[in-house]
Amino acid sequence: MISLFLGIGVFLRVYQLDRQSLWGDELFSVHSSSIDSWSEFFKVISSDPHPPLFQIILKLWLKIPFQNQEILAKIFSLTVSILNLILVWLLSGHLSIKIRLLFLFLFSVSPGAIYYAQEVRSYSLLLLLSTIFFLLVTKLKNPVIKQKSILISLLVLSILISYIHLFGFIYSGFLILFLFLIHSFSERKISIVFLTIGIIVILAYFPFLIHLKQAGRIETAGWISAPDSILFLGFYNLFFSVSIKHLILTVILPLILFLVLLIRNLVNIKISNWNFQTSTIYLFVALSIIFLTTLFSFYIPITTSRNWIVTLPLIYYFISVEMSSLKYFKFFILILILSVVFSLMSLRKNFYIEFKEDWRGATQVISGKCPGPLVLTDAFPEFFNLYLKWNKVQDIHFDWNYNLETANQTYICLVSRKLGGNNLKVEPKESYRFIEKYEVLGFEIKKFKKVNLF
Repeated sequence: MISLFLGIGVFLRVYQLDRQSLWGDELFSVHSSSIDSWSEFFKVISSDPHPPLFQIILKLWLKIPFQNQEILAKIFSLTVSILNLILVWLLSGHLSIKIRLLFLFLFSVSPGAIYYAQEVRSYSLLLLLSTIFFLLVTKLKNPVIKQKSILISLLVLSILISYIHLFGFIYSGFLILFLFLIHSFSERKISIVFLTIGIIVILAYFPFLIHLKQAGRIETAGWISAPDSILFLGFYNLFFSVSIKHLILTVILPLILFLVLLIRNLVNIKISNWNFQTSTIYLFVALSIIFLTTLFSFYIPITTSRNWIVTLPLIYYFISVEMSSLKYFKFFILILILSVVFSLMSLRKNFYIEFKEDWRGATQVISGKCPGPLVLTDAFPEFFNLYLKWNKVQDIHFDWNYNLETANQTYICLVSRKLGGNNLKVEPKESYRFIEKYEVLGFEIKKFKKVNLF
């Protein structure tokens, strides 16, 4: 069963890894981390509202000698996600075998974990650290003070995950806060331990929070909208890939199963029996993170569904623990497997396709159709130039389209990003005549030729 679940998880993450190009946000990460100069690197990422640790780790990863740098970048998130599956099993040895297998199975088939295993962004690493942090917490036993190695690990992980993503800070902060509150009345020594960890983490993260405020970097995420139904639908898709055609199996049945587990848990709850493996605590932490960040996002929108990926280990653990003790366990497992099968069918239809902007394809078309040396674009010429560098194309260079007036060559190509570029629409001078247009997913390429007006 272990080999089967790991095999399924690895296959779903590796399958068609290179079917499509990197898209804008991924290219920002890869382009920034490809800069040789460390001073220039930090200057570029200073415009990013996220903490710098992911970019630093990716920069070190890209130093690995590998011919295909795009694949190397994709392998980073893939490796992290597969490592997460392995550690889910290795770090859960203190749990019952039934809980461990369910926990591993849910991670293996998680649409959210699979999606970000194939995207070069921080979320796969964020999920890995969230999972390790959570499993170490469940390893704690009283007296906590004697488990110094775990406590030190939790402190280090809290700082690391905070510098991966703001929601890593929120996640570890909520877990530490709840552990402090739970023990503050019964076990004062334990509560002081968690209070101390929390204070150290805040002090360690405070410099970044100050920088975030002073630099106005939160404004660079101004595209995030206020919470709406799309936010929660996206969050649900981290667990099950929704299929309108099979709505009962991918939405209604999983929600009914979860409600059964929740009601059963609330009916049988005994606060006096709570310990570090009590699933109710972690579900409550997950729901608190979702609820409070949603409320805050009505004031300053900071929440996207992918940010809530940190709650996956908490919710999966709750499901695993509660399902493992059900009277009709086999019946509910069949329901779960059936829902997972149809979820994966939906994932195959909607995920294992080309749906991202095709920066790679656009660069290939331009390399073959535009003589150059200058090609003008309304969006991120450095991303196109990165693909040219990878493809070892040296006779073409991209620049912003507002430099059109300085162009003086026989052929000129203008590349427009359909999602919107710099909102500057330019057309060549009368001395250039339109020849043809090429369409690539996310881009429109127009080719012009210089003509003699006299």
